[in-house]
Amino acid sequence: MKFDQPTTEKLWGIASRLPFESPYFIELKRQSKINPKDYFGSSLNQFVLELGSGWGEVAIELARKNPTTGFILMEKNRDRLQV
Repeated sequence: MKFDQPTTEKLWGIASRLPFESPYFIELKRQSKINPKDYFGSSLNQFVLELGSGWGEVAIELARKNPTTGFILMEKNRDRLQV
């Protein structure tokens, strides 16, 4: 999916406004792709991307039940981000 320039700028603005640093956040860079194996190693069978993860309770439970699956969560509401 390709966004127009105003939408792209808005989305990058949201992604770059984290009020704190954490080793659990993947630093986003324009024009680059995330390689899950850089973060999870090569021992996992599959990866899941959850958009709008809220507090992460669903993904946490799924991760506990599926230890060979890597989970990447995305949430834009800062009040829901916890470390």
